[in-house]
Amino acid sequence: MFNFLKKSSSDDSQPRKGWAWALQVGGYAGSQSNPSWADIHEELIELVQDSDSYLILEQRDPTDPKRYWFIQCAIALQGPYAGQYSLEVGYRKGGKGYLLDCTLPTLEQVTAYFDQAFRWKKLDYTGFEDMSDMVQ
Repeated sequence: MFNFLKKSSSDDSQPRKGWAWALQVGGYAGSQSNPSWADIHEELIELVQDSDSYLILEQRDPTDPKRYWFIQCAIALQGPYAGQYSLEVGYRKGGKGYLLDCTLPTLEQVTAYFDQAFRWKKLDYTGFEDMSDMVQ
């Protein structure tokens, strides 16, 4: 009966509508605040197989900068997935950092994840590996 009094719970593993976007691109010193979808898409297309080529789309809680959410991508340089896209999602919940990782063979698949995130759609992490033990 009093459901309207309950504070809505949010899923920290998903992007937040109330948090601004910032775009970081490898090889550049700074980040771009409030990028457009066209900016993000163009940078995804320009990814190359190089250690300085990566893209991070991130959000920070405006009331607590220690809370964040991001999606990032680079092209694997070596190993069994060389030449494929390494996609990671990271977030902070309860003072602990989490990192999820998957490898995707095509730019179209990567673009779909970034598009969903940018439009605050719920991301499906099926097939992602939990790499949180690598986060401090």
